[in-house]
This record gives sequence, structure tokens and C-alpha cells, in this order.
Amino acid sequence: VVFAADQASDSISDSVKNWSGEANASDYNVTVEKCAVDETFGSPEMTIKVTNKTSGEKNYIFNYEFRSGSGTLIDSGSSFPETIPPNRSKLVEISSFEDVTSPSVKCEITSVENWFN
Repeated sequence: VVFAADQASDSISDSVKNWSGEANASDYNVTVEKCAVDETFGSPEMTIKVTNKTSGEKNYIFNYEFRSGSGTLIDSGSSFPETIPPNRSKLVEISSFEDVTSPSVKCEITSVENWFN
């Protein structure tokens, strides 16, 4: 019984590895197209362009950072999952709820993760 439970655990662990974790960088390209402070709400926002370089649909989560012009961390987090069609590009908007006093911000995608790929 212990042996069967151990095999089941290994199988579940292998399945999780296939749908989560860091995405293969050769499968996508990400560029920050816009990085600014929202004029209405005073919070940082960015628009990224994501290109899926594969022949299959991909779902990604983008980990990000917003920093002040001087480099101080304003906010960091993860986006909602985004579906990117095969061999296509998509614009994705990411924003923060943090108020910013700096007139300029720096936006960065720190990593890209698979979401059930």
C-alpha cells in the first residue's frame, strides 16, 4: 500500500511539473510597450506585448515589478493567467493599486510561468 501511494505521489508531482513553473523562454517573447503612471488614479501601469512562438496555444502568468524612477520598489506581483494564441501576439495590461508620488516609473517582467500548458 505504501508503494502504491508513493507511485501516485510521484505521478501527481510529474503532472504538476508539466503545467506550472517557469515557462521555456524559447516559446515566447515579452516586451514592455508602455510604462507610465495612470493620470486618473496615480498608480503605475504597463502594457506588455507577448508573442507565442509555438504552434500551440499557451497560457502564461507574468511576474512583475514597478519601481520608482530612482529604483525603489513600488509594487510587485503576478498577473492573471493570459491565453496567447499560437504564433500570435497579444497586448496585456498590468496595473497596480499602489499610489505613486514619483512622476516616472520603471516596469519590468521578472519571470514568466506556465499555466496548465
